[in-house]
Parts: sequence; structure tokens; C-alpha cells
Amino acid sequence: MTKDFIIGSFVTDSVIDYPGEVCAGLFCYGCNFRCPYCFNAPLVLGPPDRSKYPRDEVLKELKRRKRFLTAVVLSGGEPTLFTDSVIELATALKEMGYKVKVDTNGSRSSQLFKLKESGVIDYVAMDIKTIPLFYSNLTMPLNFSQDKLTIEILTSIEVVKMFPEYEFRTTLVPGFHNEYTFRNILAMIDKVKRYTVQLYEEKPSVIASHDIKGFFSVQDLQKFRDILNSNSLIEKKYVNF
Repeated sequence: MTKDFIIGSFVTDSVIDYPGEVCAGLFCYGCNFRCPYCFNAPLVLGPPDRSKYPRDEVLKELKRRKRFLTAVVLSGGEPTLFTDSVIELATALKEMGYKVKVDTNGSRSSQLFKLKESGVIDYVAMDIKTIPLFYSNLTMPLNFSQDKLTIEILTSIEVVKMFPEYEFRTTLVPGFHNEYTFRNILAMIDKVKRYTVQLYEEKPSVIASHDIKGFFSVQDLQKFRDILNSNSLIEKKYVNF
């Protein structure tokens, strides 16, 4: 796998991907997870295409749009597979005056720490897929033992909390999440600044929608809300359902 953050998708403006900012989004090819509900299948599974969004041209466009935008999100795929390239790109964006956010699955804690030490990342959002015991069922990770993956996820949670701003996010997926897993996710992340919960949505670009069966009842959704609202360790809670 190339070590470059090759841009496979370029969102020119968004008001939902970086809290409080009007941002652009750069999405890289390549990921070490195969989450069946992931809606970026072309980026995760497809071969990288450097010609689609050449970095120099994207940077020129972001410089031109600086009067309208305040931040850039680096997502994917999984950006921590390309940490040095991310730092290089983030440095260029910071020189333009942008805030920089990175999205991650939390599987590479040492690379997250390297990003933190670089000082060029303002915000990190980490996806909490489920509790570590069930990660292999949900994410189909590549080249991870259960013990290694558990250590990486738990360590990454603590590293993420070191960044100036951060959040954790969970996508609730029928057949993979229930009251038990949700309570334990909240216990695992413990005291945090911001936590966002959303529901799985079926889209044409989802990796393996056939693996997702059933649906959440109204009672299920209310139970998730009640569990979240009763948690006093989360400063800001967002429920997108």
C-alpha cells in the first residue's frame, strides 16, 4: 500500500463535518477495516487514483476558497495509515490559516499519538464501532488479533482525549448493537467532551448491506436515547435519530 494520503473524494463545503466550522473534506483511499455498513466502499476497496484529485490542484482550490471556509477535514478510508503524509498535508493547510480535523477508526494508537505530537491537528473524531470483544464481528479488521485490536482501541481512546478538541461517534447498526453493547460503549469511553450517535443508513455505496439484517424498533431507539441521556459523564450529546 502506498504511504501517501491519496485524495479519492473532495467535498468542497460542509457545515456538519467540523463542529462550529464551515469546512471542506478530503477523503483518502485505503482502510484496514471492512465495516459492512461503511458508505465509502469505493475508497476502502477501490484502487487509488492519483489523477482524480491531484493534491496540488486541491490545495490551490482550498487556497482560493479560504475566504469562505475555516477548516478542512481529513477522512477516508483511514488517515492514520498515512500519518507522515497527513502531517505534511495538515501543515500546508495550517499555513493557509485552516483548522484541521482528522477522522479515525482508532486502530493505530501510536500513529494517533504521532499526529498529536505534530501539533498541526486541531480536532480528532474517533469512531467507536462497538465494544472490543465484538470488533472482529463488525469491522472484519485486517491483520489484527483480538488482543491487539482491544489494546489499540482502548489506547486510542486515551490518546484522542489529549487533542485540543475531540469527539467520539457511534453508528448503531441493527443486528450488531443492543442495550448491552451501548451501555458498555459509554462505560468504555468514560468521561468525554462530545459524543455523537447516528443510525445506519443503507446507501448504494455501502460495503456489504446484505450482512445487515432487521431494524430497530421505536422502543429500541427510545432505550438508546434514555441510556445516553442518563449518562452524566458526557458533556455534549448528539443523537441523529
